[in-house]
Amino acid sequence: MREKAKNKGRLGGIASVLCFGIIGLGCGISMVPFMTYALEEEGNMFIFLLGVLILFSLMYLSIFIEMAIHEAGHLVFGLATGYKFLSYRIGSFTFIKEEGKIKVKRYVLPGTGGQCLMSPPPYSSSMPYVLYNAGGAIFNFLSFLLFLLFFFLFYTVPFLSSFLLMSAFVSFGLGAMNIIPLIYGNDGSNILNIGRSKKEKESFWSQMKLVEYQSRGIRVKDMPEEIFPVKAKDEIEGIMSASAFVFYENKLVDEGDYEGALEKAEEALSSPLLPHILRVTVKCDVIYLLLILERDKKEVDEIKDKTLIKQLKAMRGLITVMRGEYCYALLYEKNEDKAAEIRKAFDSTSEKYPYYSEIESERYLMDKALSLYLEDSATRKI
Repeated sequence: MREKAKNKGRLGGIASVLCFGIIGLGCGISMVPFMTYALEEEGNMFIFLLGVLILFSLMYLSIFIEMAIHEAGHLVFGLATGYKFLSYRIGSFTFIKEEGKIKVKRYVLPGTGGQCLMSPPPYSSSMPYVLYNAGGAIFNFLSFLLFLLFFFLFYTVPFLSSFLLMSAFVSFGLGAMNIIPLIYGNDGSNILNIGRSKKEKESFWSQMKLVEYQSRGIRVKDMPEEIFPVKAKDEIEGIMSASAFVFYENKLVDEGDYEGALEKAEEALSSPLLPHILRVTVKCDVIYLLLILERDKKEVDEIKDKTLIKQLKAMRGLITVMRGEYCYALLYEKNEDKAAEIRKAFDSTSEKYPYYSEIESERYLMDKALSLYLEDSATRKI
């Protein structure tokens, strides 16, 4: 299975490069007419440089617009097939439904430009999932045709024509990147995996349902058992069930079953199907659990290697990473000042974080680490 995952990963990497190549090539082609005009007709280097700056700004604008269109596709097709709106995120801005009202929160998930989360219809073997997952790419391809049409209508208008053409390339590239099933963890591979396996379908439904409970302020330890269909490593069949297994490990952590959680976390890390972001957060859990259980520091050093340290820096905005780093600063480094800075950043993030139940769980775990540190400090002073 590990070799199969590696081969698929290589093919997915090639597919991703090709999609990025389409976007880059298209944006480059879109800029050529203006550059030629600015250099040959005007001959003014200042105008040329200003124009290039404007064009690059338009390129980022087109990417932002296409991400918004992609998530809108998930939303529209989700609503059409029985799902209910929970949240819509572009960049770090999240529009979330709380107590019947739409509120604006802030949340960043590394590796994603946006996300539309919805409450699924009741689980059944015929539960709809194809259109919800494919909706983003469908909207991207529709916008590709629309931008291309407007480009031919306004191809003589400077800047506007460049923007429309690059938007067409961006929409096609992002659509392909999200629907080609070779790319691990994208919408296309999710559709195939859910269709192949009952466990993957159950896990997809459970993850959507878990977010619904989180949006209602319910902690993972208080969620019903049906939300956790994967409780053993040998039940993992794909990315959905691997993620569901991690959520079960999260439940054990939240319940205070630290020995059981550590066992499940180590099992999860041994699976080649575990998504990258979850692999990093599970390692954070392992470090936390080893320190809370007062295991040998050598075990912590084995987990927190140079690679993980770099990954944690890139994901320092995640509250789970903050909790892990806070515990490490207190119980491993015995550095109160560093811990206080992390706690301050955590509290600041909490003010706009969309899921209060997650904040409550992470704060409880941080307080647990603080209590253990204070007890240890008091013992050392005696």
